[in-house]
Amino acid sequence: MRTPTMLVAAVAALIGASCAEPATSSVEPAGGAAQGSGGPSSLERILERGVLRVGTTGDFFLSFIDPETGERGGYDIELTGKLAEDMGVEIEYVSTDWPSLVSGLTSGRYDITTGASFNPARARTASYTVPIARVGTVAIIRRADADRFRSWEAMNRPEVRVATRQGSVFENHAREIVPDAQIRAVASPGTGYQEVLARRADLAIASLFDAASIVRGQASLQIAPVELWHTNYIGILVPQGQHELRSFIDSWIRAQEYSGFIDELAERWNLAF
Repeated sequence: MRTPTMLVAAVAALIGASCAEPATSSVEPAGGAAQGSGGPSSLERILERGVLRVGTTGDFFLSFIDPETGERGGYDIELTGKLAEDMGVEIEYVSTDWPSLVSGLTSGRYDITTGASFNPARARTASYTVPIARVGTVAIIRRADADRFRSWEAMNRPEVRVATRQGSVFENHAREIVPDAQIRAVASPGTGYQEVLARRADLAIASLFDAASIVRGQASLQIAPVELWHTNYIGILVPQGQHELRSFIDSWIRAQEYSGFIDELAERWNLAF
C-alpha cells in the first residue's frame, strides 16, 4: 500500500511535469531551492523534512489561541491541519504578525501561511492559492427573524432598526446598504449585536469574521441568509516561484471542495452561505 508521502510525491511529480514554469531566479525565497535550479522544490523539502511549517498570526477568528487552554483553533487551523495530515507530515505553527507575514514567508521562516485577504501589495512578493474562504459585510439577526430577513431589500425598510459600530467602516456600509432603515450608530464599548440581543435593534451590520465569532457564542443569533456585501477572498500564501507547491495545494483545495470538506468546515465555523 502506498503511504501518504508516496502519494503526495507522485501527485507532485505529475504537477511538476505538466505545470512547471521557468524559474526567474536561482535563489529559493523560502529556504529551499527555486524550481528549475536543479535542487529539490519546496514541496520535496517539506516531504523530506516531514514537517509543514505554517506562519499564522493567531489573533483573529480563523486562527486563534484559546486563552484558557493555549491550544490553536479556527477554520484555518483545521484546514491546514488536514492539509498536513493528507501530505503525511507533521504540522508546525510559526507565530508571526500581519506586518511581517510576507517577509517571514520570503525569508524562509515558514513554508506557507494561514489565510490572508487578497490584495495587490502582498501579491507583488508572494503567491496566493485558490480561495479558501470569502469575507465581507453581513447582518446579524435573531434566529426567530430568519424568514423575515432573506434579502438586503427586506432590511432596507423604514420600520427596520439597524445597529452598527459608530465611526467604523460598517457604519458607512449600513448607510450604503440600507439607507431607508433606522440606523443607530453605537459608541464603543457598546456593540451592534448587543442591541439586537436587547431588542433595541432588529439587526446589526458587521464583518463576517466578527459575526461568525459572535453567533458561535450566542445561540439566539445568526447571520442573515443573504449574499455578502463587498466580497473579498482569502487564500493561503506560498513563496513566489514555488509553482509545484502552489499547484499541489490548489489541487488539494479543489479536492476538499469536491469532497464536501470545505462546506462542512465553513458550516461548523458559521462561514457558509
